[in-house]
Amino acid sequence: MGPLIGAYIADYIHWSWVFYINLPIGVVAFFLIAFFYKESVEHSKEKIGYLGAFTLVASILCLMFAFELGGKNMLGTLL
Repeated sequence: MGPLIGAYIADYIHWSWVFYINLPIGVVAFFLIAFFYKESVEHSKEKIGYLGAFTLVASILCLMFAFELGGKNMLGTLL
């Protein structure tokens, strides 16, 4: 919904209002965090998920290759 609302505001009101609309949302979020967020006192050392880290790196690498080579074959010419 965010991109659709942003496009509507930019087209029918003015493009600068896209930035102003975030001010009241940010103020509300700040007060909600300030009053209702409670940090736990207990801290513990977490284990590193190596399988998840490897999967994340592999997926980002594939995504980067897809964006870089998208629409081109391996010889560099457009399809």
